[in-house]
Amino acid sequence: MKHAIKITSLLIILLVFLSGCKKETCYYCKNYDLDNIDTELENYKTSFYLCENDDLWDEIVWQDNDYAQGGQLTFIDYDVYIVGFRAIENPDIDGNGILNENDNDIDGDGILNENDYTSTGFQINIVQELILCTSNSLVINQ
Repeated sequence: MKHAIKITSLLIILLVFLSGCKKETCYYCKNYDLDNIDTELENYKTSFYLCENDDLWDEIVWQDNDYAQGGQLTFIDYDVYIVGFRAIENPDIDGNGILNENDNDIDGDGILNENDYTSTGFQINIVQELILCTSNSLVINQ
């Protein structure tokens, strides 16, 4: 009798555990700076896996794959890629190759940040990114 109760308890726990699991779809993505994108899509910044439940997923404005034909990004095959856009703070405002967090002159005006009233300059410091993910997805059980 005790053995049957243990088995039943284990089956209930297993059932609860399995019903709590859900499948998450993840994609292989590359991001591009819209200011210097090439039509061959060779000039990407980074590549990464992105899952639909990641916080980053919600920061991206995803395009509908039934997007109207023609337009500015017609070199992108919407049958191959999932397309999204996001705006991020420019990580290297003066473009000197040193990330802002490590740059003692963020805006490149020759005045050190601690003495500069406008250490990030006067320009808009937002970068527009294009995110392209392959539709060949990976499913992960969580």
